[in-house]
Amino acid sequence: MYTCKPLALLLAGCLILTPLFGSSKRQAGIIVAAQNAALHNVAATAGTTVFHGDALNTDAHGQVQVRAGSARFYLGASSGATLHNEAGMPSATLSQGTAIFATSKSNQFELIARSARIRAQGDTYTVAQVSFEGPHSLLVTTRRGALTITLGEDTEILPEAASYRVLLDPMADPDPAPDPQGPRGAGTGPHKTPRKSGHDRMYIIPIALAGAATWFALHEVFESPARP
Repeated sequence: MYTCKPLALLLAGCLILTPLFGSSKRQAGIIVAAQNAALHNVAATAGTTVFHGDALNTDAHGQVQVRAGSARFYLGASSGATLHNEAGMPSATLSQGTAIFATSKSNQFELIARSARIRAQGDTYTVAQVSFEGPHSLLVTTRRGALTITLGEDTEILPEAASYRVLLDPMADPDPAPDPQGPRGAGTGPHKTPRKSGHDRMYIIPIALAGAATWFALHEVFESPARP
């Protein structure tokens, strides 16, 4: 009986300490709305807390919206992302599909897609949509406000109200190699020459503004900075 006491005390201590350790896990956001979505393979529901490192996924008819600090983050159908909270700043790593985020400050939210890091360009209300077109290709649309996109040590600014094809691996570029003397400014026409972004192997191609059904469905949510 004596030998059982230390074990019993140890188990009791674990039961006491478990909630304490659990409560220290950083919160990355709160689910605002969800449809055909999963949080770690369990059905996602409104009001559920999302913690640092939690994965969200949607099926072909799904969607989920998260309040991440003062920012809003949305996943469209057939999409997946992992949410984080690094040093108090919420972020999300998009693994597939389409995401939209809205924020009013550049340091309130960051979207990561492959090796690219995307933020609001300044402290103004910004709404952006990012979709995977392929393993190394993104479609980035600046719905409201400008964006900065960073790859390694290089950062480019994407002006407001335009769409851009961002190639993160030039080997995946089906077009001819860009002219290194080409224009640095971003245009909105569909036939602009690809622009190489320094030595970090990133090409940014301005294209016609892309419409998206998910965007129109969420217009009221993301267009108003006054919404909670």
